Amino acid sequence: MRSFRIPTTTDHKKVDDPWDAIRDVFDDLSSGKLPRREVPQWTAKQANSHVASQVEGKTSRAQRCLDYYSEYTRTLKRLTEVQQVREHVMGEIREYLASDEGRAADEEMLGRLSTNTSTTARRKHAALCSAPAVQAQDVEPTNPHERQPYNIISWDQEFVYPDFEAMVQGGWEIFQRNRRRGGVALNNRPKRGSVLHQACDALQHSAEMPKICPARSFSFGPPEDHLGQGADPRFYCIIAWGEALTRTHCDRGAQAVLYHTYEGLNRFVGVPARCAALLQAASDTLFSKAFQEYANSAQLEGEALRLLGEHGALQYGEFGPDETLLILPRAGHAVLAGPDGKTVYAGEWWHRTIGQSKAKKWKDDEIMPDETVLTQQTKRKRPKKPASKRVDTDAEYGTRRSTRGSAPKQPKKEHAYIEDDGGGESDAAPDEESDEEGLSEANEEDEELSSPVYSESE
Repeated sequence: MRSFRIPTTTDHKKVDDPWDAIRDVFDDLSSGKLPRREVPQWTAKQANSHVASQVEGKTSRAQRCLDYYSEYTRTLKRLTEVQQVREHVMGEIREYLASDEGRAADEEMLGRLSTNTSTTARRKHAALCSAPAVQAQDVEPTNPHERQPYNIISWDQEFVYPDFEAMVQGGWEIFQRNRRRGGVALNNRPKRGSVLHQACDALQHSAEMPKICPARSFSFGPPEDHLGQGADPRFYCIIAWGEALTRTHCDRGAQAVLYHTYEGLNRFVGVPARCAALLQAASDTLFSKAFQEYANSAQLEGEALRLLGEHGALQYGEFGPDETLLILPRAGHAVLAGPDGKTVYAGEWWHRTIGQSKAKKWKDDEIMPDETVLTQQTKRKRPKKPASKRVDTDAEYGTRRSTRGSAPKQPKKEHAYIEDDGGGESDAAPDEESDEEGLSEANEEDEELSSPVYSESE
């Protein structure tokens, strides 16, 4: 994305647009017309504590949010009139605000991180923001096998393109037609081995993400059953032209997301998870073939966000160049780019069990590079049983571990045993009693986290 500045004039006539209901909430939070909660600065230790609070416990906050989305989706799909959807959504918002949870208004959703990005790293980042020819050499689409793999989302529309240069040209055309709507390209990745790929890898360590989302509970990059083409431990390169909007939502699964702004302005509104799940379900319903009510959907979301803002339930933060944001797992949020667009690098750390599909069968050769050390550390010495050497019989093998770090849950009838590659005892081999206790905890965790994956919009 080339750097550009748009001159503003006091006599600019505002175009009547149904999406202004959402945009105006951002503007009123920024100007102070609506009360807001600031996005706090977190150390790595504080961020780790907040992430853990979302995913730990028999019924974690992240799991409850998934359940809320499923429940709201089923309820709204039974309604047949737009007014019924609106009344249900606003009623649920008011009920939330009247509850103890809503009155407290203390749910953490977003936090700032320090990255201390070096000058050398910034030079590497420049590969994305130079001429389109250089960008094309360093970036590739998430799904390269599609006929038109590049796309731009412009509020309620999607545009597809055959190559990167065409997408860049399309972004400028969208900007010139209506800069207040703009467009955003979300599905771009740095090519493996490129300078940009190395810079993004350095960025996650600068932000101390291995400490914030430890490998025993999180894996870097979306899992295979999400992409359908194998796990992909790389950052996303997000490019926006004009005031591109990403509507209120909770990210798929239970993932913590690192957003690093390289260029432009990134504006975030943090929304309580229960309310974000409701608004996302309402958006999916009104965007469906049964309704196709795009304008009413935007108006409803704007009204709901304004009501939450009036009660001080929203967080708001603006992130410029070299500023970094952490989104907690299943934290609700909406994103609006500044008038000049933005360039952002985003990395995802997915929880290994919450929100993951049980249909996925993991195999030893599918373990991602960053999990190799973890796998060696968590292996346990087992008695030899020649009659049973299968290690991939469990649908969740390799992804589900007990809270005490003991061996993964084994099938009840067909046991799997794993030996140390070196043939020796591990450094922290448990005794029989603690091992049985650890497996019991794993069994309990499996039962509580057995909900299916829910389909959500980006």
